[in-house]
Amino acid sequence: MLILIIFLLKMKMHPKTEVTLEGLENSINRGIDYLHDHQLPNGEFIVYLSGDDAMQSWTLPESCIFPASLIGHSLLTLKEDKRVKEILDKTAAFLIYQMDIGATWNHYTILHRYRKVCPQDLDDTACVSHFLRAMNADFSSEINKKLILDNKRKDGLFYTWITFRLKLNFNKLYWKLSFRELKVPVKSLLFWRSADCKRNDVDAVVNANILYYLGNSNETKPIVNYLIKIIKENKENDCDAWYRNPITVYYFISRNFTHCNNLNTIKKDLISKVLKHQNKDGSFSKSSLETALAISTLLNLNYMESEVFLAAKHLISNQKQRGNWNRWTLYYSGRRKRGTFGSEEITTGYCLEALAKLKPLLLPT
Repeated sequence: MLILIIFLLKMKMHPKTEVTLEGLENSINRGIDYLHDHQLPNGEFIVYLSGDDAMQSWTLPESCIFPASLIGHSLLTLKEDKRVKEILDKTAAFLIYQMDIGATWNHYTILHRYRKVCPQDLDDTACVSHFLRAMNADFSSEINKKLILDNKRKDGLFYTWITFRLKLNFNKLYWKLSFRELKVPVKSLLFWRSADCKRNDVDAVVNANILYYLGNSNETKPIVNYLIKIIKENKENDCDAWYRNPITVYYFISRNFTHCNNLNTIKKDLISKVLKHQNKDGSFSKSSLETALAISTLLNLNYMESEVFLAAKHLISNQKQRGNWNRWTLYYSGRRKRGTFGSEEITTGYCLEALAKLKPLLLPT
């Protein structure tokens, strides 16, 4: 009888790291409950602005669009769960309500003090659009795709901002959005002088997210070459003004491997780079957020070795009593890192994504 019990336990457990299917499912359920309870009535999720990576110094709540799209995307693999479906439906409704002309989105909600000053951007627009498409939501995707394709440099890389430039552009929607600056000229001038960004910004992760939305094509081929060059030349630490953590950069690039075979030339490089950040206890870098992003990145690259399970074990053991994981910075206010953005909700969303991706590997064959 004792031998039978031991055998059954081993059948439900990864032999190297003792990650049980039951433990993983319990962790996922607790995380879902947390997000279900902490989503705001309008479908929004709280995000905080702080001054350090751990977000333990001064912290202010912000009203932003971006976190909802990120959390929504992270939960797509769990959409069969009734609670998750409710979260996703509310998230989609919130994002549709925040949609601007031409199916574009801003970083800030319509209630935020910076909404009329901060221009529309392609990062939010691409990420929200990808999520809404996955939800079969009705929005003008062909119109915003045309706008995105008309917002790029001569080398084929895409600008981050939809804003006025001294450059020929035949897209009427582009000019309609750009000329909004004339309604608040002083505030707009102060924004570009004080903000840690420029009109002609081109950012790697933003381009990776555009590739993720538009897919692999002749128009997005320059992005692929750009991302390959960044990884080959070890420039991931300073390739994007907003995503300053290399693990975050690896994650957003890795999402494109399912539809872009040309990226396979950097697959081994990415795996090696990610694994260099793993600690002896299985965690990655300094936080649960980074650990979750690393797990998802490795699984996106079809790397399923013991390091992944060890990281998952650490992630599960660091889940808090309420079902969440600690907040940590996901993105910054610019290259100088004067402000950091993150929340328990964002971290929990990415942790759930990582565990959901891992679950099929623990199911009986």
